[in-house]
Amino acid sequence: MHAGELNLGIVPPDDLRFHIKEAVDIAHASRIGHGVDIMWELDSDQTLKKMAGDKIVIEIMPSSNKEILGVEGLEHPFPVYFRYSVPIVLASDDAGVLRTDLSEQFVTIARDYPQVKYPDFKKFVRNSIEYSFLQGESIWATKGDYSRAVPECSGCALGSEDATPKCKSFLELSEKARLQWKLEGDLASFEKEIRQTAVH
Repeated sequence: MHAGELNLGIVPPDDLRFHIKEAVDIAHASRIGHGVDIMWELDSDQTLKKMAGDKIVIEIMPSSNKEILGVEGLEHPFPVYFRYSVPIVLASDDAGVLRTDLSEQFVTIARDYPQVKYPDFKKFVRNSIEYSFLQGESIWATKGDYSRAVPECSGCALGSEDATPKCKSFLELSEKARLQWKLEGDLASFEKEIRQTAVH
């Protein structure tokens, strides 16, 4: 649900007090797009804790928020969501209109927030599939926990071509799991390449 794409000066302060809270509490949204005005909202601490506990995703869109709302850097709520462990995905919003792409969003976050490390970015990428609306079961045993695969694929090297017959059958039934499997292979290849580059 698109909520909280607002900033002071666009609307009066009283109109910044409720959008994300109501999207979570009344509409029961599973994803929040933008969520920029969270710190202006009443009971923001409670809303953030609920989002973290219920695994309600926040879509962070740095380029869009800078261009449309004039919000960036330390004025952006990204560090707040990050500190509260709300599940985060990075998004480009209107890429064609804003002349941006997804890569720029990752670069912006890396540049503006040095507390965010590679494992965090890896989690953001995994979140983008885990919390998507793709059909089928996840390859992860617990939602948002990327330490343990489902029993069908446990013991397999995730993303490899050596999946067991049981795991292959599981993957065939789930579009989400197939994309997650591919992502794990891509991440493993990327990390191997980086290690080799570092050695040389």
